[in-house]
Amino acid sequence: MTAPLQAHRDGTTTLHDGRELGWAIFGDPEGDTVFWFHGTPGARSQLPHDAGALAVERGLRIVTVERPGTGDSTPHVYEQIVEFAADLRQVADHLDADEFAVVGLSGGGPYLLAAAHELGDRMRAGVVLGGIGPTRGADSIVSHTLLLVPAAALLERVRRPLARGLHDAIDLVKPYADPAVDIFFRLLPGDRAHMTARPLDRRQFTADLVDANDRSGMGAAINDLILFGRHWGFELRNVKVPIVFYGGSSDIIVPYLHAERQSKARRRLAPAHLRGPWPLRRLHHPRRHPRRPPRALAGDTGRDGAAGEEGGGEEGGRQEGTGEEGGRQEGTGEEGGHHDRGRLT
Repeated sequence: MTAPLQAHRDGTTTLHDGRELGWAIFGDPEGDTVFWFHGTPGARSQLPHDAGALAVERGLRIVTVERPGTGDSTPHVYEQIVEFAADLRQVADHLDADEFAVVGLSGGGPYLLAAAHELGDRMRAGVVLGGIGPTRGADSIVSHTLLLVPAAALLERVRRPLARGLHDAIDLVKPYADPAVDIFFRLLPGDRAHMTARPLDRRQFTADLVDANDRSGMGAAINDLILFGRHWGFELRNVKVPIVFYGGSSDIIVPYLHAERQSKARRRLAPAHLRGPWPLRRLHHPRRHPRRPPRALAGDTGRDGAAGEEGGGEEGGRQEGTGEEGGRQEGTGEEGGHHDRGRLT
């Protein structure tokens, strides 16, 4: 299965301890760097199919980073999510990204926040798209995701057989992947019109899932779930980098409540409330932004329905956008070497 969007360069960064992290580059090779963290499960191509063209238009270099055990990244189990930030710093050094912004999708959200907490000297802004919130500590969110706390111990015991089972199941339905995904979306409640209208996005995400499973299996996804059930290693109120949180009102996996509560815990930014299941929705009709990602991604109140640092009301409140779509917007040495596979056609 071939994804509509292909990276023009991919490779790995060798970390100080010998592990490798895989990455891929989309958009403008000389643009400002925006790291993109995939969801759970996911891999280096989990983006909207037109993200590359949009990034070129805005002068952005999108670098997708595969977490340990995913794709080309060496398997490794963190004790806490915050540990990921040290690995990201080495990737940023290797790719000459002195300053950068970050986008985190769903399960990538906590890793974005870890980077914001630890790398505030380099990270200028972040956007969390339907990101899962904390299950431990002062910022824990009362939601069905709290089940990950007791489940974490069990998942640790069954990690390998469960990962193997998920791999075999995906491999079994691979010949029927497209219709299987279509059926999945039809069975979900809520507004699916936008995803239905963008079949190439569905194919992009499906191809990415199949590719991740073929290259590395599903062990990394189980590791994510275990880490989500632990304390992340930091508190949201100590994150100082400007962050915008998006949530989907039809998202039953990570409810909108997570965007709202995480935003309020930050005490700086308000969430955007997006109608529909996919927080990616607003990325398809963004405003034209300047080349600098710190301002481009920090957000402001207005047509995008996203709140910036000066959100109004109680913590900025819910932003009701009035944009084009109309209606209410709810919702090489010791520093770390590399293996560069060059340009893909």
